[in-house]
Amino acid sequence: MKITNELIDHLATLSRLEFTDSEKESFKKDFSNIINYINLIEKVDVSDIELSKTKLNAKCDLREDEIKPSLSVDLVVKNAPKSMGGAVVVPTVVEEE
Repeated sequence: MKITNELIDHLATLSRLEFTDSEKESFKKDFSNIINYINLIEKVDVSDIELSKTKLNAKCDLREDEIKPSLSVDLVVKNAPKSMGGAVVVPTVVEEE
């Protein structure tokens, strides 16, 4: 894969970044090195290597789903510091601009 200025510009647009010409040249060199290294790794023959079974046979200790009673809306609203219309009122955490 050839790394071009157009590709760098496209990536910059997608990531909402701006690069100088010298940064683009540096990225082209770095990206080309990364692609070349990946191509080198793809050529490695791993057909005789046995898969590690550590992760494949890992036991998953998740609990079974159980239906349990929950608090009623009335009880939750009754214990809330502030409520309105059957809902708990909380302070605003996102400031408006």
